[in-house]
Amino acid sequence: MKSNRNIQIHLSIPSKYLDQIEELMEEKRIPSKTQAIQFLIRIGLRMDEFKVKCDNPEFVRELDREWRVEEIIDWIDNMPHEQREIIGRAWEISKRQRDREFNAKIR
Repeated sequence: MKSNRNIQIHLSIPSKYLDQIEELMEEKRIPSKTQAIQFLIRIGLRMDEFKVKCDNPEFVRELDREWRVEEIIDWIDNMPHEQREIIGRAWEISKRQRDREFNAKIR
């Protein structure tokens, strides 16, 4: 098992992303650039994990069954606004990617 460790790295970030990170800080959603980058890395890794899992048809069927459970709906309804926004953005990104892939296949 890997230990909890923090490693300093040099990271080049396109200015448009840094601007977006600074907006998050100005909105007081995230207190520092370091925390913002760490948060966004965690989200990206989690999304990649779900992407891999969604390639598995059994996982997709299981997830589909889960969405029909009332507790999930209540959980989403009671979720903080910021989290719902993040999930909504992740859904939109995923949807746009699927649309691009579909359009590339029919061309």
